[in-house]
Amino acid sequence: MSQAETSRRTFLTGALAAGGLAGAGILGLEACAPTSSSDPNEPVTLNYWIGSAAISPAAQQLIDAFTKANPHITVTPRGFNGYLALLQGIQSSVAAGQAPEVAGIGYNHLQYAASVLPVTPVADLGVTLDGYAPNIRALGQSKGKQIGAPYTLSVLVAFYNADLLAAAGVDTTNPPTTWSAWHDTAAKIKSAKGVPTINLQQYPGDNFILQAMAEGNGGSVLQCSTGHYAAGIAQPESIEAVDYMAQMIKDGLSLNVQAAQASQAFLAGQTATLITGSSTTVTLKKQAGFTLGAVPFPTFDSKPRHLPGGGNALCSFAKSSQTKAATAKFINFMTTAENLSTNANATGVLSPRASGDSSDPLLKVAIDERNDLVPWTSYPGKNGLQGAQVISDAVVAVLGGQDSAQTRLTAAAKTIDSLFGHETC
Repeated sequence: MSQAETSRRTFLTGALAAGGLAGAGILGLEACAPTSSSDPNEPVTLNYWIGSAAISPAAQQLIDAFTKANPHITVTPRGFNGYLALLQGIQSSVAAGQAPEVAGIGYNHLQYAASVLPVTPVADLGVTLDGYAPNIRALGQSKGKQIGAPYTLSVLVAFYNADLLAAAGVDTTNPPTTWSAWHDTAAKIKSAKGVPTINLQQYPGDNFILQAMAEGNGGSVLQCSTGHYAAGIAQPESIEAVDYMAQMIKDGLSLNVQAAQASQAFLAGQTATLITGSSTTVTLKKQAGFTLGAVPFPTFDSKPRHLPGGGNALCSFAKSSQTKAATAKFINFMTTAENLSTNANATGVLSPRASGDSSDPLLKVAIDERNDLVPWTSYPGKNGLQGAQVISDAVVAVLGGQDSAQTRLTAAAKTIDSLFGHETC
């Protein structure tokens, strides 16, 4: 969902949730947790931090249901404006000795958090992830260790303005699903309506779209080579994918704008598509003044689709046996199929459990892409926050026509290798 990984990747501006919990089951109140050496009913407070500026009604009602069933546990939520701001807040709190017991860390920051912050792996807390598919569990892992419990998911899909496509003579009952087909369709729409078609919602310092493009063409962003990390962005397939994006912009078939402008252009009918995280589905349905459709993220012809999983994993910084036990109970509660479904139906994110998906038919496109999900590239070590920015800056320069993909991505790869080549994987 990516965002976004809002998540950054999770929602359009001002749209953190849509709807309450009417008719939803809130179960799993007696989830297993490790025993504590102290009185299990002694009052305990859990600080719960998330990467959204405000606590959604869905999140608050789940918290209320948990504390009602566990009156000795107080959960105090706090929102941050995006996953990076959340991570910076955690860093400051750790330095002050006041880290939150639970935090929803973006998948794109998980390796960094696992390597430089005192995270207690959920695998050591007694958190159970039975029913999670292996590729979904992997979103919350670092070096094979289950660091966090995948909580929200957003996957890239291509939303389209069916009215605009139909007016340009495009068969909306059989919309394009490959990049070559979308290229031909974009040329047709450009000729008929005079507007660009492809609209990739990009965020500053974010490799969400780039990873899907590179890996979908057989390349990579970051790879594991002989036990150490190595850049993959300068692979021929990765360069070709970025060249493809740049050429569409040069030909007037694609926009080259950042997230907010991309959303505005699509909702205003100035572009035919918005390729973004599925977690925006509920908001787009409310705001679009046209018939909204969706198809899977395009493939490079017959090459398999590999999509980074956007969203966050619930991680713990609990220290005492009592807070660890309470944290495990809280995370197990939040990740039951019923409660994940509650959250999914209210907000538009996907559930990490197949049995907890939203019933929204438009989200079926994203749900069907669940098997294509791979971990969102995350950079380890003290330089972890620099990795995505280095590559993002290079891609921005290429898409802006400042340099060739070959030149900029080769230079970026050398920087990545200098920053992370010593890190084991």
